[in-house]
Amino acid sequence: MSRFLDDFRVMLGGAPKKPTAVAPEVARVMELKYRDKGAHVQEKLRLQEEGHPPGHKWRNRRWAVLVAVNLLFVVSFWLDIQILEGALTGSRFVGFHMIDLNAALQVMLAHKHIIINLVIGTLTVFVLWALLGGRSFCSWVCPYHLVAELTEKLHLWLAKKKLVSDHAFHRGARTVFWALFALLAFVTGYTVFETISPTGILSRALIYGPGLALGWVALLLVFEVLWSRRVWCRYVCPIGLTYGVVGSISPLHVRFDVESCLHEGDCRKVCLVPHVLDVTVRGRAATMHTALGPDCTRCGLCVDVCRSGALTFEMKGMGRFQERRKGDRHNPKPGTRVLVVDASAEVAAQLRDYLESAHCAVSVVAPDAEAVEKAIDEQQPGLIFLDVAGEGLEALRNLRDDAIARNIPVVALDGGNGEGDAARHEGADDVLAKPFTRAGVFARVARLLDGDGVPRRLESARN
Repeated sequence: MSRFLDDFRVMLGGAPKKPTAVAPEVARVMELKYRDKGAHVQEKLRLQEEGHPPGHKWRNRRWAVLVAVNLLFVVSFWLDIQILEGALTGSRFVGFHMIDLNAALQVMLAHKHIIINLVIGTLTVFVLWALLGGRSFCSWVCPYHLVAELTEKLHLWLAKKKLVSDHAFHRGARTVFWALFALLAFVTGYTVFETISPTGILSRALIYGPGLALGWVALLLVFEVLWSRRVWCRYVCPIGLTYGVVGSISPLHVRFDVESCLHEGDCRKVCLVPHVLDVTVRGRAATMHTALGPDCTRCGLCVDVCRSGALTFEMKGMGRFQERRKGDRHNPKPGTRVLVVDASAEVAAQLRDYLESAHCAVSVVAPDAEAVEKAIDEQQPGLIFLDVAGEGLEALRNLRDDAIARNIPVVALDGGNGEGDAARHEGADDVLAKPFTRAGVFARVARLLDGDGVPRRLESARN
């Protein structure tokens, strides 16, 4: 409940707070991350080198849906096919009345009584957006969001050239505007907000043709380009706050996995509401997995830009349906036997911690060819992490010459002196540079073992 209330406080304009207590497993993960801070930078560079640039999959899907929904209004009107009649503020979809929640509130406040037809349409929309994520309306349907998102690129380009700078306002201003527009509707009897809402103006202009009100939208966009980035959506529009409340009970959200995060901050740079991603800052996650707050628009930009797969879409009760990227963390089958061969007690302990947290059976030996051979005979590991400095290369050669053990996948641990290339030549399946991250370790696990712990090299041989 405290997490729920704190999310509401942040949505209304409060500053995110550092958690006073964290789960023991989170503390353990962060301790390992702080032990080798430079490893996270190296892991990011590795992901870049291996072809994991930020994509636009969710952005492109979102744009396609937004354009399709708004075009359906246009086509239905101009062809008179009565599929989706009306506009975004109030419509009817194949007979079902649908009323924008904020518009319905404004109308009832202006009329000072509950209108039954509005209640019916409001319930339909409430259920729809309660399922789909509340503020998903903003990023997946609202036409102004798309226009502002495109003009934002111009603002960022001008800012990069130092021709303009972004002027931020207090996020609590949106809560004040929400109350102000509600009060104006009640006092004046007019839906003042609907008169100036760029969402309604653009929706009606697309369907019924342009009007003078588009001049106001143009002025707003110019202000956003030259003075304050996305000022309407971030600091003014009460629609976002209304749908944010609805989204607080939605089963659809973006989930953050603290284990996989590299904490480089790229997600916060692209987010319309970066305060919901405060959990991605080092030391701000209280649990291993965190659903982003109700102010999240579910736009998917953070998911697209996240190289490590730490941010994914999730529907509660159905698991994550965001496709895992190649190289994402993959836990091996519990009980998988792993042999760690390294002269450094600290490196061996770090690998043991990572692998045992995934319920692997881990054995550690020194990089001595004879000791490695003996450990393989006794333990029969399914995977080997092998330090190839010193006698490690000799141990690798012996392993690949052994008729029984040659198919065991080997990850060569490279200390940065070029041993990795030599190890690949001798038959190593993959190379992991020191220092390494948890995500880097499990990326290798995903490549070399399938979900049942069977080496993928055997699958390739069979095929």
